[in-house]
Amino acid sequence: MMHYVSMAGDATMGHVQETVDEWRAAHNLPLLPVRMVSDTVYYSTREAIDFLYSYLDDTYCPMVEYHDETMRPCEPGVRELELDRRLESLRGRLAARNRPWWKEHQEQTAGMVECPECQSMLNVEYCGVRKGWHNHCPVCHADVRPRAVRDQFDRWNAEYLQLREERDRLRDRRKHPLCRLILLSTQDGVASNRIICG
Repeated sequence: MMHYVSMAGDATMGHVQETVDEWRAAHNLPLLPVRMVSDTVYYSTREAIDFLYSYLDDTYCPMVEYHDETMRPCEPGVRELELDRRLESLRGRLAARNRPWWKEHQEQTAGMVECPECQSMLNVEYCGVRKGWHNHCPVCHADVRPRAVRDQFDRWNAEYLQLREERDRLRDRRKHPLCRLILLSTQDGVASNRIICG
């Protein structure tokens, strides 16, 4: 039977070694050093156990990191909350930049705007109205907002996508906390246990 100890991902190596030594001493087993044996972070307890099962060594206790799907999710961290605030702000700015530009800036035109791609002349009276056009040419679908506005919108959109990806990664990690799994013993004769330590 195999015996494991699961510990929080932020546990120090000293605490991990001390816990393993206590368990092995209590079961009259020789003390062995704990060693991280893989750079991979496993996505489930089963994957981590399967890897440790294939990694038997009598000279040390192998350890891996994994996401424990059985634990309760953690509360959002400071970085995740900050990212949520920045994303909300960017959503507002993007929505404002995506409103019908020429409807709000008609005074800058003589009533017509030229499409930069197909050179069609577009009446600004139909910008942003039902069955009219929004920010794209109805003929070739090119963006007809000024270049500076388009560039700023694209920068904000790229920043939004990058921050959202980072926030989603943090949210995933929070849902399944990072833990460490250590193989304590492969001894026969004792019932298999999984010991959870905080």
